[in-house]
Amino acid sequence: MIFISSSCFSQDSCELTGEYKALRTEAIQIVYGDENSYKKCLNAAHQDEYWRALSACEEEGKGVGVGGGCAHLVGRKTVKNPAEISHCKVFYFKPSKELVMQLLTEEADYKKVKKCK
Repeated sequence: MIFISSSCFSQDSCELTGEYKALRTEAIQIVYGDENSYKKCLNAAHQDEYWRALSACEEEGKGVGVGGGCAHLVGRKTVKNPAEISHCKVFYFKPSKELVMQLLTEEADYKKVKKCK
């Protein structure tokens, strides 16, 4: 996760409310973390890749005689099933401080959260 200094967000001097700070943390996590549609799509595609490769390995009996079996082979990428992630591109966006601020402002307005105490 990328940490962004709170001074990056302060354009005027005021003491931020707890609710506003929580919204800011949430906005940062959505933009830079795994809580956005693009990252969720990639994670789901890679999970799908893992389970498909695991079931194919089991079906073909490749894990017999291997410590950890197919789970070990698939986890070490010995047996592969490439993830199909092209459909995730529709969710892609370039993370930026401006996007965090836009999301934060929209959420604060929508939820009627005061910025300053």
